[in-house]
Amino acid sequence: RLARIEYASGNLDAAEEDLHDVIATLDPLLPPDHALRTQFDVMRGMIAKARGDLASAQQAYEAAEARPLPVPLEAAIVRMHLAGVLLARGDLAAARAKLDASQPILEAALLPEAVEVVEARGYAADLASRERATRR
Repeated sequence: RLARIEYASGNLDAAEEDLHDVIATLDPLLPPDHALRTQFDVMRGMIAKARGDLASAQQAYEAAEARPLPVPLEAAIVRMHLAGVLLARGDLAAARAKLDASQPILEAALLPEAVEVVEARGYAADLASRERATRR
């Protein structure tokens, strides 16, 4: 949680350090499929994307997506983040697939003001605009 607070405050170095510390502490204690491992990957992706390292962000989100995600909302959030990275990297088709898989779940499960819903809508608008531009 501290890493997310630091991230939200724009303190990427502190967020990365906090994430490293918690992983060093908890990693040996967690079973391989523990849900916190997914959160570690997501946080890695968020920090990498904020730093402009889209390749590392994509790798982190793909690692999160590959883990067992028994809660559909959690899977949708991971895919929404991955869609944002794919969009930033210019892979419109892959971004569309991830966004189409995630947005209906986010819209159904969360309030319209939820950060994830707002972020997904922003990606959807940007994606639609870029798709229109490529058809011209």
